[in-house]
Amino acid sequence: MIIDSNVLDFMFIKQGEQGEDGKVLYTWIKYAQDEHGTGMTDDSTGAIYIGVAYNKESTEESDNPADYQWTKILGDPGENGQDAYTVILSNENISFSTNSQRYTVAEQTFQSDIIVYNGFSIVTDYTYDVENTEQVIDITQSKNSITISTNSNSQLSTLSGKITVNIHVNSLTFSKILTWTCALQGTNGQQGEGAKSISITPSSMVFKSTDGGETFSPDLITITPSLQNLVFGKWQYSADGGSTFVDVNNGTSGITIGSNNILTLSKSSELFTDSTTLIVFKAISLDGSYYDTTTISKLYDIIDAGDGRNLLLNTSSYRESNPLERIGSKTDDYSTYPKIITSIDLSANQKYTLQAKTDSNWATKHDTGGHTPSEKLVGLWLVSDDTNTFLDMSKGYAVFTAPKTTKYKLRINQYSNGTDAYTIHLWDIKLEKGQSASGWSAAPEDLDQRFDSNENKLKDITESLKGTQTTVTELQSTVDKQAKEITNKVSQDKYSTDLEVINNKLANSNEGLNKWLVSAYQKSLFADSYKDKAVMEMFASKDIVAAQTLLYEDDKLQDGLTFSVTNDPLVFYALTFVYFSESVKWTTTATFKDTYNIYVNGGAIGSAGTAGSNPVVMTFQEGWNSIEIIINSSNNVCNYYFGATLSAYKQCTKMNCYQGTITGRQTYINSKVSELIVNLNGITSRVSNVETGVNNNGEQVQQLSEKCSKLEQDSEGFKTEVRKTYAKREDFSNIGARNLIRNSNTLDFIDYGFGDSSMTSEVALTDANGDTLQDKNGNTLTATENYTKKYTGQQINNMIAEVIN
Repeated sequence: MIIDSNVLDFMFIKQGEQGEDGKVLYTWIKYAQDEHGTGMTDDSTGAIYIGVAYNKESTEESDNPADYQWTKILGDPGENGQDAYTVILSNENISFSTNSQRYTVAEQTFQSDIIVYNGFSIVTDYTYDVENTEQVIDITQSKNSITISTNSNSQLSTLSGKITVNIHVNSLTFSKILTWTCALQGTNGQQGEGAKSISITPSSMVFKSTDGGETFSPDLITITPSLQNLVFGKWQYSADGGSTFVDVNNGTSGITIGSNNILTLSKSSELFTDSTTLIVFKAISLDGSYYDTTTISKLYDIIDAGDGRNLLLNTSSYRESNPLERIGSKTDDYSTYPKIITSIDLSANQKYTLQAKTDSNWATKHDTGGHTPSEKLVGLWLVSDDTNTFLDMSKGYAVFTAPKTTKYKLRINQYSNGTDAYTIHLWDIKLEKGQSASGWSAAPEDLDQRFDSNENKLKDITESLKGTQTTVTELQSTVDKQAKEITNKVSQDKYSTDLEVINNKLANSNEGLNKWLVSAYQKSLFADSYKDKAVMEMFASKDIVAAQTLLYEDDKLQDGLTFSVTNDPLVFYALTFVYFSESVKWTTTATFKDTYNIYVNGGAIGSAGTAGSNPVVMTFQEGWNSIEIIINSSNNVCNYYFGATLSAYKQCTKMNCYQGTITGRQTYINSKVSELIVNLNGITSRVSNVETGVNNNGEQVQQLSEKCSKLEQDSEGFKTEVRKTYAKREDFSNIGARNLIRNSNTLDFIDYGFGDSSMTSEVALTDANGDTLQDKNGNTLTATENYTKKYTGQQINNMIAEVIN
């Protein structure tokens, strides 16, 4: 395969008299299985190494592996996980205009941008260094690009060379090569023809997905050709990295060619598949001598990817050549397949992805109203002993959330008219953990069964052919071959991280990815004391219900979020969850239009802020964290943002507003209820102390005991009411305000004493002055019990005051 300069190449050409032709240099590319060029070919399929030979004068590629520089392109199998990095130099080849002695004919400057993607996200926090051995070439480094320049009349040491750009990101290093060549000026001669060139410029080089492949942007990419002294010929495309090209057919595969030969590519082009995410486009001049290429790619984000293991047993035999066949004629014609069952108990609320292929049409819903057989509708279900879940397979896969922890079986539905039958076929059936549909693979248990079966057959054959050495030798060859095939299959299933899995389209992401969940509450719901506040206590009542809830994209916070609730000022409650790879303190600024408060993991990070921009410090722990924001607004627009985008922060690897449940609000309500109950238990304890102290001494003391018992009942009733309404602590001020001692106007407990524990006979009760105590009717109070405690009247007064106050 031969490629020339890319879309952003520049060439300064000085028109002069006819001279000798300058040299056109080419790059040769080959593929092989190792660094020595073993099995060298033009086909990249299954290749482990790529070989590149730069600046060759011939279009005829060499068959000698030693002429190529070999680089490994297929890594060893590893764990699934982080998004891959894509590193691009916008300009990978430049040409200096020189005379025949390699002296530059003018001052010349070129630029190459450095573009780094992690999955679908642009990365900017990288560093890089440049290796350049050509002394007359100056390199100027800026943050995201390099500038290559030479002065006029500077002699280059050779006809061609390279500049190595080493990009360092997240402990990884990617080396990109920028090649340069000399465009030699011929000796003086007759006036020559004008220079000829063709170049193409894409409006974008990437369709990017922000939701796991559900949607992409931009909708269209245009590729504009520019020609000098040439006539445009045609467009071609390649789906195999440039190995082979096919002519573009206008109006098909999501491609249109408009005026000025501008090609427009749709994001939904059929050229992109689960395994093909790069398409090379080539513009060719009419005479076929000149062309230029560019590559358009689709980048997917990785969301909740599993390990690729097929969890459905007994599906390995159903391939396209031997599919599962079913015939049905009923309006609700179905079968449950007890042998196609999960190998493990699926976990409740865990997401799994079911995929399959069919020669029929997927039903988008369970509609038993009657359909014509020609529609050939088929629907898939996952069922347990007491659950049935229909799955919309219209995309070729569907995400299934297990309703309970148990094993699940496959159910297949057909929908006909009740009379006429039709046949459907299914194959490549797979259920895997996560929301990503990877390439088909057999369940490991299926392979184990096939291995055991083959092993038993081989043993039987060996026994029957004993004694015949020739036959045994042939049999051993068969054994080795089958064992190798089975081992390869097991290995491929065990290590699912290969090119097929990497390139497969990933499933839908959670709609809460990189978003905030914002709820609007009418301010009239809150007590007057909270009209101008933004605190968690405002939400302690269960009667506070949101009027409207919307999703707010984290990278668009500055745009503001307008709610349709307009008849009342609003209080906003914003919530999201972020996952940090390590514990960090995030120092930034918070800008709000109104009074606000921020809570991290249930705790306020400071006092409520006022409108404007204020510095904030948020401490995040390793793992998941919750962030809650309360805004007391004067209108129906929620507007807040930070000095940097939180979801783009280096250590913030995930943001999802649906990841967990409310933290601060729930914690506050629970703690308030606990606090109130503790206080009421304290009241009961103090009442018990008073009862123990005064015992049953006379009518008044008995009344005190009864009243204290009544207070316990009142307190228990109040606790019940608290649990219902989440009352606030200050509401206790009205509880127990009345005097619980009847006839207290005739009882003076000042300096009152019971006596000591030695009293065993009936005695009159006296005060400290020796005067007997009497009730309101003039009867003397006596006591006949043993007393183990002695209290002064002041102590009893204090206890009573403590109870009633």
